[in-house]
Amino acid sequence: LTLNFKAMKKHFFLSLLAAVSCLAMVSCGDDDKSSDSNSTKALLNQISENQMIYNGQVIDLSNVEINVRPPQEEDVGAHYVDFIVSGNSCRFDFGTPLNGVAVDLANPRIGEYQFAIMLDTKDTHFSMDVFDPEMYSQINDVDYENTSCFSDGSSIFTHTDKEFTLTMYGTLKNNDTFAFKLVVPENEVNYWN
Repeated sequence: LTLNFKAMKKHFFLSLLAAVSCLAMVSCGDDDKSSDSNSTKALLNQISENQMIYNGQVIDLSNVEINVRPPQEEDVGAHYVDFIVSGNSCRFDFGTPLNGVAVDLANPRIGEYQFAIMLDTKDTHFSMDVFDPEMYSQINDVDYENTSCFSDGSSIFTHTDKEFTLTMYGTLKNNDTFAFKLVVPENEVNYWN
Protein backbone atom coordinates (compact mmCIF):
# COMPACT_ATOMS: atom_id res chain seq x y z
CA LEU A 1 0.00 0.00 0.00
CA THR A 2 2.87 2.41 0.82
CA LEU A 3 4.62 1.66 -2.46
CA ASN A 4 1.45 2.36 -4.48
CA PHE A 5 0.87 5.66 -2.64
CA LYS A 6 4.45 6.79 -3.46
CA ALA A 7 4.00 5.81 -7.11
CA MET A 8 0.68 7.65 -7.29
CA LYS A 9 2.24 10.71 -5.67
CA LYS A 10 5.11 10.65 -8.21
CA HIS A 11 2.69 10.33 -11.17
CA PHE A 12 0.50 13.13 -9.79
CA PHE A 13 3.53 15.42 -9.41
CA LEU A 14 4.75 14.70 -12.96
CA SER A 15 1.24 15.28 -14.37
CA LEU A 16 0.98 18.58 -12.51
CA LEU A 17 4.40 19.64 -13.79
CA ALA A 18 3.37 18.84 -17.39
CA ALA A 19 0.12 20.82 -17.03
CA VAL A 20 1.94 23.87 -15.63
CA SER A 21 4.46 23.72 -18.50
CA CYS A 22 1.65 23.71 -21.07
CA LEU A 23 -0.02 26.71 -19.44
CA ALA A 24 3.27 28.61 -19.39
CA MET A 25 3.78 28.03 -23.13
CA VAL A 26 0.26 29.16 -24.02
CA SER A 27 0.61 32.20 -21.78
CA CYS A 28 3.88 33.27 -23.43
CA GLY A 29 2.34 33.21 -26.91
CA ASP A 30 -0.61 35.37 -25.84
CA ASP A 31 1.68 37.86 -24.10
CA ASP A 32 3.79 38.29 -27.25
CA LYS A 33 0.74 39.08 -29.39
CA SER A 34 -0.67 41.43 -26.76
CA SER A 35 2.63 43.30 -26.37
CA ASP A 36 2.87 43.78 -30.17
CA SER A 37 -0.59 45.35 -30.22
CA ASN A 38 0.13 47.46 -27.14
CA SER A 39 3.38 48.77 -28.63
CA THR A 40 1.53 49.88 -31.76
CA LYS A 41 -1.16 51.52 -29.62
CA ALA A 42 1.60 53.38 -27.75
CA LEU A 43 2.29 55.30 -30.98
CA LEU A 44 -0.83 57.36 -30.16
CA ASN A 45 1.16 58.95 -27.31
CA GLN A 46 3.65 60.36 -29.83
CA ILE A 47 1.13 62.42 -31.79
CA SER A 48 -1.35 65.23 -31.21
CA GLU A 49 -4.86 65.66 -32.60
CA ASN A 50 -5.01 65.67 -36.40
CA GLN A 51 -1.63 64.03 -36.78
CA MET A 52 -0.45 60.66 -38.02
CA ILE A 53 2.73 58.70 -37.38
CA TYR A 54 3.81 56.29 -40.12
CA ASN A 55 6.96 54.20 -39.62
CA GLY A 56 8.22 56.76 -37.11
CA GLN A 57 7.51 59.87 -39.21
CA VAL A 58 4.96 62.33 -37.77
CA ILE A 59 2.72 63.94 -40.40
CA ASP A 60 0.13 66.70 -39.98
CA LEU A 61 -3.27 65.84 -41.44
CA SER A 62 -4.92 68.56 -43.51
CA ASN A 63 -8.15 69.20 -45.40
CA VAL A 64 -10.10 66.94 -43.08
CA GLU A 65 -13.69 66.54 -44.27
CA ILE A 66 -16.45 64.56 -42.58
CA ASN A 67 -19.65 63.81 -44.50
CA VAL A 68 -22.55 62.00 -42.86
CA ARG A 69 -25.35 60.16 -44.63
CA PRO A 70 -28.11 60.21 -41.99
CA PRO A 71 -30.19 57.06 -41.42
CA GLN A 72 -33.42 56.90 -43.44
CA GLU A 73 -36.02 54.13 -43.47
CA GLU A 74 -33.95 50.92 -43.78
CA ASP A 75 -30.69 52.78 -44.49
CA VAL A 76 -28.59 52.79 -41.30
CA GLY A 77 -26.49 55.71 -42.56
CA ALA A 78 -22.73 56.11 -42.80
CA HIS A 79 -19.85 58.44 -42.03
CA TYR A 80 -17.35 59.33 -44.76
CA VAL A 81 -14.00 60.72 -43.70
CA ASP A 82 -11.52 62.26 -46.14
CA PHE A 83 -8.19 63.90 -45.39
CA ILE A 84 -4.81 64.64 -46.95
CA VAL A 85 -1.57 62.86 -46.02
CA SER A 86 1.62 63.99 -47.76
CA GLY A 87 -0.40 65.28 -50.71
CA ASN A 88 -2.38 62.06 -51.18
CA SER A 89 -6.09 61.66 -50.48
CA CYS A 90 -7.28 59.15 -47.90
CA ARG A 91 -10.79 57.78 -47.37
CA PHE A 92 -12.58 55.98 -44.55
CA ASP A 93 -16.21 54.83 -44.71
CA PHE A 94 -17.98 53.64 -41.56
CA GLY A 95 -21.57 52.54 -41.09
CA THR A 96 -23.16 54.82 -38.49
CA PRO A 97 -24.09 51.89 -36.12
CA LEU A 98 -20.31 51.41 -35.62
CA ASN A 99 -20.21 54.71 -33.69
CA GLY A 100 -18.34 53.89 -30.47
CA VAL A 101 -17.48 50.32 -31.54
CA ALA A 102 -13.82 49.28 -31.50
CA VAL A 103 -13.02 47.33 -34.68
CA ASP A 104 -10.19 44.78 -34.65
CA LEU A 105 -8.33 45.59 -37.88
CA ALA A 106 -6.74 42.12 -38.05
CA ASN A 107 -10.18 40.49 -37.93
CA PRO A 108 -12.80 43.15 -38.76
CA ARG A 109 -16.10 41.38 -38.29
CA ILE A 110 -18.61 44.23 -38.34
CA GLY A 111 -21.80 42.56 -39.50
CA GLU A 112 -23.72 44.16 -42.35
CA TYR A 113 -22.33 47.66 -41.82
CA GLN A 114 -20.12 49.58 -44.20
CA PHE A 115 -16.42 49.52 -43.32
CA ALA A 116 -13.76 50.60 -45.81
CA ILE A 117 -10.38 52.23 -45.35
CA MET A 118 -7.83 53.52 -47.84
CA LEU A 119 -4.67 55.38 -46.97
CA ASP A 120 -1.80 56.61 -49.12
CA THR A 121 1.60 57.83 -48.08
CA LYS A 122 4.31 58.82 -50.52
CA ASP A 123 5.69 55.25 -50.40
CA THR A 124 2.77 53.01 -49.49
CA HIS A 125 -0.86 52.42 -50.33
CA PHE A 126 -3.14 50.15 -48.33
CA SER A 127 -6.86 49.54 -48.44
CA MET A 128 -9.49 47.24 -47.04
CA ASP A 129 -13.18 46.83 -47.87
CA VAL A 130 -15.19 44.60 -45.55
CA PHE A 131 -18.44 42.99 -46.68
CA ASP A 132 -18.79 40.59 -43.78
CA PRO A 133 -18.05 37.70 -44.09
CA GLU A 134 -15.97 38.71 -47.14
CA MET A 135 -13.27 41.33 -47.45
CA TYR A 136 -10.83 42.70 -49.98
CA SER A 137 -7.52 44.18 -48.89
CA GLN A 138 -4.29 45.29 -50.49
CA ILE A 139 -0.85 46.68 -49.66
CA ASN A 140 0.77 48.29 -52.69
CA ASP A 141 0.43 45.61 -55.41
CA VAL A 142 -0.10 42.68 -53.02
CA ASP A 143 -3.69 41.45 -52.70
CA TYR A 144 -4.86 39.58 -49.60
CA GLU A 145 -7.67 37.23 -50.56
CA ASN A 146 -10.57 37.45 -48.13
CA THR A 147 -8.29 38.42 -45.25
CA SER A 148 -7.09 41.62 -43.62
CA CYS A 149 -3.94 43.46 -44.66
CA PHE A 150 -3.33 44.12 -40.93
CA SER A 151 -1.55 41.80 -38.51
CA ASP A 152 -2.88 43.82 -35.56
CA GLY A 153 -4.58 47.10 -34.79
CA SER A 154 -7.80 48.82 -33.86
CA SER A 155 -10.09 51.55 -35.13
CA ILE A 156 -12.83 53.48 -33.35
CA PHE A 157 -14.86 56.54 -34.22
CA THR A 158 -17.22 58.52 -32.04
CA HIS A 159 -19.65 61.21 -33.08
CA THR A 160 -21.37 63.34 -30.47
CA ASP A 161 -23.15 66.69 -30.57
CA LYS A 162 -19.73 68.30 -29.88
CA GLU A 163 -17.32 66.57 -32.26
CA PHE A 164 -16.31 63.68 -34.47
CA THR A 165 -13.24 61.67 -33.48
CA LEU A 166 -11.41 58.86 -35.26
CA THR A 167 -8.51 56.96 -33.71
CA MET A 168 -6.71 54.19 -35.55
CA TYR A 169 -3.46 52.32 -35.03
CA GLY A 170 -2.00 49.14 -36.44
CA THR A 171 0.70 47.06 -38.02
CA LEU A 172 0.32 46.09 -41.65
CA LYS A 173 1.36 42.67 -42.90
CA ASN A 174 4.39 44.29 -44.55
CA ASN A 175 5.43 45.42 -40.99
CA ASP A 176 4.67 49.13 -41.57
CA THR A 177 3.28 50.72 -38.40
CA PHE A 178 0.98 53.71 -38.10
CA ALA A 179 -1.39 55.56 -35.82
CA PHE A 180 -3.51 58.66 -36.19
CA LYS A 181 -6.03 60.80 -34.34
CA LEU A 182 -8.66 62.96 -36.00
CA VAL A 183 -10.82 65.42 -34.09
CA VAL A 184 -13.34 67.57 -35.98
CA PRO A 185 -15.78 69.98 -34.28
CA GLU A 186 -19.46 69.27 -34.94
CA ASN A 187 -19.93 72.59 -36.75
CA GLU A 188 -17.49 71.37 -39.43
CA VAL A 189 -19.37 68.09 -40.10
CA ASN A 190 -21.36 68.03 -43.35
CA TYR A 191 -24.72 66.24 -43.55
CA TRP A 192 -26.08 64.86 -46.81
CA ASN A 193 -29.78 65.20 -47.60
